[in-house]
Amino acid sequence: MTASQWSGGYLTPDTAVVTLGGETEDAEERFRHHLVDVRRGTISGEMTVEVDHP
Repeated sequence: MTASQWSGGYLTPDTAVVTLGGETEDAEERFRHHLVDVRRGTISGEMTVEVDHP
């Protein structure tokens, strides 16, 4: 499974990973992964996910 196929989920009962996806003008897929404090409803930070395609 690549990062582009992973839609996020819960890391702990209080922290979720939310994935936002889209395309550049060149039709290249881009994804950003954010840590969200679900109790407060705030973004705690951004995760960097690196994927190698063989």
